[in-house]
Amino acid sequence: MVTNVDNNIVAVNQTFILITGYEEKEVLGRNPTLLSSGHHDTEFYQRMAADLESLGQWQGEICNRRKNGEVFYEWLSVTALRDEFGQLESYVSLFSDITKRKKAEDKIYRQANYDSFTGLANRNLFVDRFEHTLELAQRDNNRVAIFFIDLDGFKNVNDTFGHAKGDMLLKLTTERIKESVRKADTVSRLSGDKFAIILSGDNDVFSFEKIASQILDKIAKPFHLIEIEAYVTASIGISIFPDDGSTYEELLSKADSAMYKAKEKGKNNVQFFTKEMDIKAQQRRHLEVELRKVIVNKELILHYQPIHQVSSNKVVSAEALVRWLHPIKGLVPPVDFIALAEDIGFITEIGGWVLEEACKQAKCWQSQFDLAPKISVNISSVQFQRQDFISKLEAILAKTQLAPDSLILEMTESLLIQEDDQTLIQLSAIRAMGIELSIDDFGTGYSSLSYLKRFPISILKIDCAFIKDITFNAENEALACAILSMAKSLGLKVVAEGGEDYAQCQLLTKHQCDYIQGYFFSRPFEEHAFIAYLNDNI
Repeated sequence: MVTNVDNNIVAVNQTFILITGYEEKEVLGRNPTLLSSGHHDTEFYQRMAADLESLGQWQGEICNRRKNGEVFYEWLSVTALRDEFGQLESYVSLFSDITKRKKAEDKIYRQANYDSFTGLANRNLFVDRFEHTLELAQRDNNRVAIFFIDLDGFKNVNDTFGHAKGDMLLKLTTERIKESVRKADTVSRLSGDKFAIILSGDNDVFSFEKIASQILDKIAKPFHLIEIEAYVTASIGISIFPDDGSTYEELLSKADSAMYKAKEKGKNNVQFFTKEMDIKAQQRRHLEVELRKVIVNKELILHYQPIHQVSSNKVVSAEALVRWLHPIKGLVPPVDFIALAEDIGFITEIGGWVLEEACKQAKCWQSQFDLAPKISVNISSVQFQRQDFISKLEAILAKTQLAPDSLILEMTESLLIQEDDQTLIQLSAIRAMGIELSIDDFGTGYSSLSYLKRFPISILKIDCAFIKDITFNAENEALACAILSMAKSLGLKVVAEGGEDYAQCQLLTKHQCDYIQGYFFSRPFEEHAFIAYLNDNI
């Protein structure tokens, strides 16, 4: 093939026609890009052009597409021809079809690196991928986990239903494992019914256990093998770099040992190699089981922290704070169970309980005090985004007989970052009911005037991180002052969280903060102590 200085085709030979399927009249005057398969990026062609410019030639392997759409591989050699004055005249391209050779090479590569039965990486490729992953982890200071998976009861399936059904089950198992991990993770079949996985990243032990649990759940589901249904489970052992070792052999051996420990403990479970990790993961599993029973067992309680109006020092509202009163451990703080509740999808149930209990308590205050405080309740993003949130909110207000204007819902800025229409519709519906909306921890996330203008927010709560150092950190004082000024211009009220001493409160008063919530006034109280506090501060 010959192209001119504008890289348009001016001549082709018979071999070009045979390889590409294009007739001469179809390509003359056209750019060779008509052969492009899309397999190469812009950088590839830029390097080719650079070599032609500097060296006058380029050669290498390239993937193109025939007229019939079939992809083929060619070995291409391009030479730039120049006249006696050095001016470019044309390009001459010589290429040969190497598709058969490539397919043979690919076949040899796959045979050497992949399990022919499942298509997964074999032990050879697994080792190579591990070494590469380890280099990246050492560079980025990340962890690498090796999962060793062995099927429980696979022999019985083979013996009972035959090897054909056993093979079918192995293929289905492969798909279930792959569904549980990222494409970047390596899944390997080491032998028989033994699999291994390499996972990398900044995952912690709980993330690794969560993935392993997902695998267990998927494998434990029935396998439909045409006319029969079979059941197996899995035992998984996990070792982690750098905690348990730094070589493939060491980590795989320790994951294997952990897997056998899982079998000893009844099968269908996960075990970490290191005792410390194993204990930690077991504690979390135990906590999860207990957490799912807290509502049924009536172990959740609410504490209330007063929010004082700066101008009068009187309590005008209170934030409901959930606590777990464990029958053995005693009072479990939110930091120890809220994140877990979010991970296991139980936060909506807890949030619903808190909302109803808080509304019920606020209604009781109204029967005891003429100027009863409003109740402020935190709403998680997951809880808010449920389609039935509004209907459940209305049902709770109806059940507790609490007036909507006695309720304040607090949410984080992360909920507002999406700026989608559904969020606006839902917030507007809540505000139309008479419920006030507050942004919690304002200043720590995605604070933006556009959100404050678009959404029907009425209260901002300045995060305690800004308040803590406000008396001796000029930047924090300036930030708090800016938030107060901005809020005032937008007609928003401001609650300062974390006011702990007189000097902080004086400074906030000076900058015309509306409300203060913090230990200077009071710590959170349980129900009876809070009522006693109200008697003196309302």
